[in-house]
Amino acid sequence: AVVSTQSTGMFGRFVVHIGKKHALMISAIFYFLGYSLIAYSKEYIQLFVGRGITGLGLSITCLALSPYISEISPTKHRGKFASIMQLQVQLGILVINVLAVLDLSFRWTACITSVIAVINLFFIAVAPETRAKA
Repeated sequence: AVVSTQSTGMFGRFVVHIGKKHALMISAIFYFLGYSLIAYSKEYIQLFVGRGITGLGLSITCLALSPYISEISPTKHRGKFASIMQLQVQLGILVINVLAVLDLSFRWTACITSVIAVINLFFIAVAPETRAKA
């Protein structure tokens, strides 16, 4: 949370400059790298560095995702689609807590999360602003 809070201001212009789609792709790479480091960590410092890297991905995601969803969704359904992001965050927290109750180690949950980050790279649609620039 500390890294995410501190880096949000730094990434604002970055998201505007490279576009929301590319920013979301870069955040997925941060998630993959951070959770991979957490999954294969041997020392506490590696856990902290991995959490810091995922915090960078989170700050980019928070800046880019809501406007991106608003751009790609039809005007009639924009509010519903924007609220789905919050629903997905809450469902993710629920799934991780259920996995913790099932005694799945943090290493496995980190592996699962890093795979999901890579899968998300392939399903990011082109935003209308990107099409207008082309």
